[in-house]
Amino acid sequence: TQSRSSAASDVYKRQNQDSIQNKDAHILALTQFLKQDIAPGYIAYEASKQAKQLHKLKEARIFIDLARQDISNKSQSKNKEILYGEILWLNNQKNEAVSHITQLSLKHPKSRRIKRLLTNYLINQNKLSKALTTLASIKKSKYNKQDLFTLATLQSQLRLPSQAIANLTELLQRNGSHIEARFLLAQLLLNNNQVSRGKKHLTQLLKMDQHHQAAQKLFSQVI
Repeated sequence: TQSRSSAASDVYKRQNQDSIQNKDAHILALTQFLKQDIAPGYIAYEASKQAKQLHKLKEARIFIDLARQDISNKSQSKNKEILYGEILWLNNQKNEAVSHITQLSLKHPKSRRIKRLLTNYLINQNKLSKALTTLASIKKSKYNKQDLFTLATLQSQLRLPSQAIANLTELLQRNGSHIEARFLLAQLLLNNNQVSRGKKHLTQLLKMDQHHQAAQKLFSQVI
């Protein structure tokens, strides 16, 4: 069994290495296209994406700078600017990334992708109020399950329990097996004198995951 496991691991490593080499080769091929001045904006954008995936951030920045110089393809402009912001962030230019994505969000106010990206960056910088405002600006009918959990987490941290409870309740209606959503909801209910409801959610949670230590500890405090 151990030899099979080792063999499988070796195969995975070779496949992973092949994948990396293929991506490197792809970047080289794209670079050759750039030298021929064939669709430079598109080619530079694709090369930047590949370099970012390989965490070759210096090359990713060079390529995206080239891509941004080409303004002929307006339909691709938003994606290029998002990628530019992501590369700024990965290059540890976090304030510049937040500023850039903020401006991009103002330019594309209906883009949920941009709002979600900006929210994540703001959370990373502990700018929770701004993060909440940003994510909450998405139309409520367009919230996905992750949006609801992120909103509830922010609202909990910012001491807005009733709003957090409402979003967690909606999330659990969509996905009743979301363990951490149920645990956070139980915490909020117990902390807001809704002990019966809180215990009910803890009981349901422990039926799904009897080894959830935080839930076990909380349950022992309320029985």
